[in-house]
Amino acid sequence: PASPESLPGGVALNFLAWARIASRVPAAAGPGTTTTTTTRRAPATATLLAIQGADKPGEFLREAMRRLGVSTAATLVRGDAHTAVSHVLRCGATGERSIVMHRGATATICAPDIERTPAWVDAIAAADVVATEISQLRLVAVAAVLAAGQARKKLTALDFDVPWAVAVAPGRPESLGDSDAEMLECIRAAH
Repeated sequence: PASPESLPGGVALNFLAWARIASRVPAAAGPGTTTTTTTRRAPATATLLAIQGADKPGEFLREAMRRLGVSTAATLVRGDAHTAVSHVLRCGATGERSIVMHRGATATICAPDIERTPAWVDAIAAADVVATEISQLRLVAVAAVLAAGQARKKLTALDFDVPWAVAVAPGRPESLGDSDAEMLECIRAAH
């Protein structure tokens, strides 16, 4: 039998820690615990652009981010929101694991939010690199994050955390987009 384990923030801590360690430069992460922007300013900082709940998982995640040196200046905390949580199921006999994610408030971020949320605009403007992943945001919001970076002459990067067939699955609740064209726009915006 599998034993469940809940992890606040989904892949946020992993993604941000990886960006910080790999680059040894500051990182700022974007909407929904998925986007990272890096700056060359000292001291090195990382900033998460996200919406999180004023709940225990959100508190845990923000404290962990502070311990990692990740700024929460662009992390919007809302009392009516729920923080993303991953549920990890492990099979004791085989050691295999499955991860089921609840995207929480991340799923509510819309493409226009990227340019109309002052803290996010400021973080992207201060960054050298803007990176996001196909994981939690709707594809149109992913493309908007990357386009915001491109418009400001930033280096952009895109990571695929879920397969194309999962990300573009019209009519299914886990779908992040409605068409292959939306996925292609994310890829174009990452160049």
